[in-house]
Amino acid sequence: MLRKQPDLFTQLPVHRLFGSFIAADTALWKLPGILPDAARPQNPVFFIGDDDAYVGSETVRINHLSIHAQVTIVIDCSTILLTRQQYLPFDNIEGWIAARNGYDILVDNADLERGEVALAIFDLDNTLLAGDSDYLWGEFLVEQGLVDKAYYARENRRFYDEYKAGTLNIHEFMAFSLEPLTRYSREELGVLRSHFIEEKIEPVMLPAAKELLEKHRRQGDVLLIITATNRFVTEPIAEALGVDDLLATDPQICGDRYTGKVEGIPCFREGKVARLTAWLDASGRDLGQSWFYSDSHNDLPLLERVTHPVAVDPDETLCQHAELKGWPVISLRGNHAASP
Repeated sequence: MLRKQPDLFTQLPVHRLFGSFIAADTALWKLPGILPDAARPQNPVFFIGDDDAYVGSETVRINHLSIHAQVTIVIDCSTILLTRQQYLPFDNIEGWIAARNGYDILVDNADLERGEVALAIFDLDNTLLAGDSDYLWGEFLVEQGLVDKAYYARENRRFYDEYKAGTLNIHEFMAFSLEPLTRYSREELGVLRSHFIEEKIEPVMLPAAKELLEKHRRQGDVLLIITATNRFVTEPIAEALGVDDLLATDPQICGDRYTGKVEGIPCFREGKVARLTAWLDASGRDLGQSWFYSDSHNDLPLLERVTHPVAVDPDETLCQHAELKGWPVISLRGNHAASP
């Protein structure tokens, strides 16, 4: 089996790749020595099958990092033909995994120069979702008759407008949004939250967002959601999106009850940077190769820190800033209308 060697990336000239994929692990250790300046491929198509296959003298970068017990091989080519599988063109997509016998073969021309595992960071509300989960939770509470309808609807809208304007007092807002959690046991809240996810969150989940997450997942990137919305609301959303790592504003818990207070630093604006920095230190990672996807100018402090900032369906302020900086601007909405 491959050993964990997270920083080992070696270029090898491949003259024969023999055996089926199940033998790839053994075969790769037998490939010839290092050739850093190997020529680019002359033949854009090569064959990998059950029998010995001549593939020419190609440059192969092998990442021996063990991710989910898989091996990732990045091959410098524009097309690849897999025996008993389909022909895969790479002129209009960035990457593809061809999985067989438990091994993954990843071809990604746009990512050949990356020599380390990257960190892909995602804002949640109005980025991966076509809506704001915090605002929608407030709407849900009003609709369920769990809070004073007129007062809560008015304040919920006021705080959301202040967020968009960049004038939100995060501590005042957290006191407002966490207070309803203090009225019920965590078991009772769990039942309410399940209904909330079904009624309010599932309709605003974006297929394109799931595809973007899957693209980074295929590339072996570490996925992280970072959001100002509290963990009670966002934890099941991150789970539904298949993202294990979540940084959110943490509500304080005492026994079986929420206290209505915040534990630690709210994960908002500069607080996101502080929380991420602590997470990076604890996990031994850095922002050397990092993406951050966000819709909001409130995330500019973190967008300025990563190596690949991306504006996603951005507000006007972020859109102007992205254009000035030359940052990519993308949309994950498709036919979804923007909503709070």
